[in-house]
Amino acid sequence: MILQSVFILLLLAVLPGWNMARGRDAPAYDHLYRLVRRLVAVCLLVAFFSGFLWIWLAIASMSGSSLSDSLQPNLFWMVLTQTQPGRVWLLRAGVALVLATALLFVFGRRRGSKASSLAIPLCALLAMALTASLAWLGHAGAGEGPNQNLHLAGDLLHLVAAGIWPAGLAPFAIFLSRFLRARDPSLLLAACVATRRLSALSLLTVGVLFASGLANTYFLVGTFHALVSTDYGLLLLLKIVLACAAVSIGAWNLLILKSRLAESGGLPPGETQSAALAKVARNVLIELCLASLILFVVGLLGITPPASHS
Repeated sequence: MILQSVFILLLLAVLPGWNMARGRDAPAYDHLYRLVRRLVAVCLLVAFFSGFLWIWLAIASMSGSSLSDSLQPNLFWMVLTQTQPGRVWLLRAGVALVLATALLFVFGRRRGSKASSLAIPLCALLAMALTASLAWLGHAGAGEGPNQNLHLAGDLLHLVAAGIWPAGLAPFAIFLSRFLRARDPSLLLAACVATRRLSALSLLTVGVLFASGLANTYFLVGTFHALVSTDYGLLLLLKIVLACAAVSIGAWNLLILKSRLAESGGLPPGETQSAALAKVARNVLIELCLASLILFVVGLLGITPPASHS
């Protein structure tokens, strides 16, 4: 999800901010470029290793054996080729390998080259596919019945939207920290532009999240009684409370601080914009903590039987 958010932010917020501020040739840009490269590399490695750990644990669970006993090539081959989770895992591994290859064109070529510029949208699409494919590993992918396709579509939208917000908070916090430390007027202007664009993007994303989340709640919970009387329903309520808290902080950034970021009227930002950006950075860190709790709750939901099955 962070892989997806990095490229979405680059395309729709950070690079437009750099271009508008004409700060692309600033020395800090090269440092930011290296920072993005390291972040993407770490995320991709974590995705590979955690993906392997996930399939290993799944094989041990399916075979009823210990982790050491389940580490057998024939068991891996059987699960990967004869079960839906295994086939989805193979698909995800293939997408990740193609993404790793595309990253060579982003970071292995001269910055700003045509190949590098074209590869960034491709990486964004591949990362979105990697995030969306998680839907086939969750409750929606395992469901049955006439509404399964609708449930799956809602889960796909929910995952892709979550890959923009709140997942985008992590790279945005890094970008904003880099902008503020530079204390370069052009970089501060770039940060103002990027913040305004991300605020608008987050507003749209939150709408998609709540609409798709409501659809998923209908399929997985069903009734209000199940929502308040089952483990799954209570976890879902906790997730909703945390999400509302994070959205409230984001709304403060959008409604109160956004106007202060625009006060320069296109001129290099001064103390007002710098102070507003510092408050945005603080609020983003708070949102990020709440988002981490939300993802932890989502992990618990993934291993808890849906309320509709109780």
